[in-house]
Amino acid sequence: MGHVRVATLGRSLAGVLAFSLPLCALSALLGSCTLSRVDRQRCQDHGECRAAFGVGYACTETGYCEHQIAPRCTRTHPVDYFENPAEYQSYMPLGVIVNRSLAAHEARANAVQIVAELANSQGGFGDRERVAVVVCTTEENAALDDATSAEAAVASSHWLHDVLGAPAIVGPAASSLVKAAFEALGDRDLVLMSMSATSAELTTLEPPASDDAPGRLWRTAVPDTFQARAIIADLRSRGQTRVAVVHQDDTYGAGLGAELEEGFTGPGESVVRLSYGADPRSALEAVAADATLTEVVFVGAVDQVRGFLLFVSGNSAFDGRALFVTDTAASVDLFAAPAAPDAVYARVRGTRAGAPTGSVNGFFRGSYLFAFQEDPDLFSFVANAYDAAFMVIYGAAWAAANDGSSRSGRSIARGMRQLSAGLPVALGATTWSTALTELEAGRPIDLAGASGNLDVDPLTEEMTGDVEVWTIDVSGAPRIVVDQRYSAAELSAL
Repeated sequence: MGHVRVATLGRSLAGVLAFSLPLCALSALLGSCTLSRVDRQRCQDHGECRAAFGVGYACTETGYCEHQIAPRCTRTHPVDYFENPAEYQSYMPLGVIVNRSLAAHEARANAVQIVAELANSQGGFGDRERVAVVVCTTEENAALDDATSAEAAVASSHWLHDVLGAPAIVGPAASSLVKAAFEALGDRDLVLMSMSATSAELTTLEPPASDDAPGRLWRTAVPDTFQARAIIADLRSRGQTRVAVVHQDDTYGAGLGAELEEGFTGPGESVVRLSYGADPRSALEAVAADATLTEVVFVGAVDQVRGFLLFVSGNSAFDGRALFVTDTAASVDLFAAPAAPDAVYARVRGTRAGAPTGSVNGFFRGSYLFAFQEDPDLFSFVANAYDAAFMVIYGAAWAAANDGSSRSGRSIARGMRQLSAGLPVALGATTWSTALTELEAGRPIDLAGASGNLDVDPLTEEMTGDVEVWTIDVSGAPRIVVDQRYSAAELSAL
């Protein structure tokens, strides 16, 4: 049983009647029930309902306002954001889309919350505008609905923008979900800022950007061109020449597989590339049958990587073969039960974005430890999520002062183009007022982030960054340790 608030236009919020009703079946993904109303005045759009009644009120297909909360989007900061809708009308809603069933993804949402808390504690931006965070999940979970991850990403993006009025979303996390959401959003005035989508294909989804026509698809993760070069350099450093690349047939997997196939073409080098949909076992059986393949590079989500390692542990045809996994596996989620044997972990190498260092990362890491009592370095792309949230909020601050509104995704994107040159600013609490002073005066700043340099290419709006190769230390509880680090300059030269 549940309670859904029903509202109509033409009445004060205090006068709105609340009905206690059983939750009815969803009529569409992330939809809400159609309920009885006490006032027949019609609404024209979601914005009209938000203005009249507050956060989460939507103009339904029948033409009346309802409090419509998406079952996939229940984590908020402030925690009573939905319970007290009239209290937070002035807050800028910032969406986050991750897979909340994964610890690494929940940690990324935590990082966004830290930034919102910092911004609000400093008085917000503009006319004391503060930030509210709403986190949606893309997990495939029958208790929520029957949506695929891609369907959940699309529906959540629409709800965050259309119903809540969010001008920006940090996420989705996976490249295939970013592509699906971006293509489904059409010309909505919304910017997507992924913290972890790395497929090089995403760069091609928009034309070259400019200040007049900024891109609406951004990321703080380095494109897979860099990861592929690091993998190839590592393969060559160990004398490997014939390699299997087994990848999921999605935006991320197919893109990285193609980068490896096209790049590993030196004397005597060859790649056997095999793709899979949901189940990689047929591809792995083909690898097992070819004894000339001395290393397997496996590309997939972390749960698929766990399955791969378990498959290897039970198939003697893989004995003695080297194993390589990619940045999706660089998290404690890799060691979740059922765990692979230590003897298999000891054969694994992998890649991840270069672990950040310096004072900015120190402030971020300390803030995260203080707030959540766990080390963000245990998870992947957490510092990238922190930087993504800062960039969006600073972009909104610039937009509010210089482009008319902080609630426009395109204006926020113009603002984010002002963060790569000018006065050097290290992200953190002590530099908040300095950054706002510069941005509100229309002057650019040069951000140093927790994940590294945040300079973007003016045409592609992409970043560069270091890549690490790691192994797994099994002397105690399995843990990831760095074996080699390739700088952005080294990888650009390869």
